[in-house]
Amino acid sequence: METSAVVDFTGAWNGAPYQFSLAALRGKLDVNLKNGRILSIEPGFGRLLGVLAMAQWIKRLQLDFSDIYQEGLTFNSITGTLIY
Repeated sequence: METSAVVDFTGAWNGAPYQFSLAALRGKLDVNLKNGRILSIEPGFGRLLGVLAMAQWIKRLQLDFSDIYQEGLTFNSITGTLIY
């Protein structure tokens, strides 16, 4: 499985460059992940949803159930925006 990630960060603070402060930082973080696996969580109910997902039916017809029995939670895409 080949995971791809695009992360875009835009940040600014009021002041000169030498006056940087995390407390004063304001910005936006955009994240787009595709075709990956999160190993550090137990998927539980998410794994059941993956079995029922229509997008996964082609994999099931090809008898590919690797996302069910492998460790972690498999995902097709995760997209998010954080504004702070």
